[in-house]
Amino acid sequence: MAVSDVYSSCFDMQMPGGPASVNMHWQETTPPSSMDGPDALSGGLMAQIVPLMREVLSNECKFTQLTVYKKSGTKTAPGNATIAVGTGLSGGDALPAQFGAKLVLGQTFFDSKSNGMVWVPGLDEERVSVSLLDPAYLNGPIKDLADGLLLDIAEPAAGDGRFRLVVVSRKFLVANPGDWIGAAADVVGISRLPLVGRQKRRRSKVKGGAS
Repeated sequence: MAVSDVYSSCFDMQMPGGPASVNMHWQETTPPSSMDGPDALSGGLMAQIVPLMREVLSNECKFTQLTVYKKSGTKTAPGNATIAVGTGLSGGDALPAQFGAKLVLGQTFFDSKSNGMVWVPGLDEERVSVSLLDPAYLNGPIKDLADGLLLDIAEPAAGDGRFRLVVVSRKFLVANPGDWIGAAADVVGISRLPLVGRQKRRRSKVKGGAS
């Protein structure tokens, strides 16, 4: 378990039916050397994760904005980055926003009930059959995204900052309000579920909530 500041990231996206978002949590493993934490993490995510998510996304969808919030310690201004080139690269029509890929985040610090999930809407419906993701889709761009999320996110411009994907335990936060560092557990593996997930439609932006 890491011991440094915790951040949340929100990737805003536009879909045919309205806005949606992809949300994650990160923990600093090496302090940034050339900028503050939110800007360092947002710059690293723009370089490393946005291209991988575009490969998953239908070309009817587009990432528009990335916002990073510092959750622990002294609060700082959010890191904001406009995603100028965010259109999906998969050629089919988009499934509605309530359908998405589930990336299950495994951790070993808390009970397994605290394992997290990254929800990725905007899937290409031509790569889904009878509610199952096409194997080439699941084991191609979706696997590439999962693998990329397990890598350290590097501060841009050869900076020293490094960040790691974490799961945040809601149960721990309820018992220990404000202790985001104590609530964070390193992600040790990501499972890609072949069945397309479905959730209640959530059209508003969700930023900074605990997993």
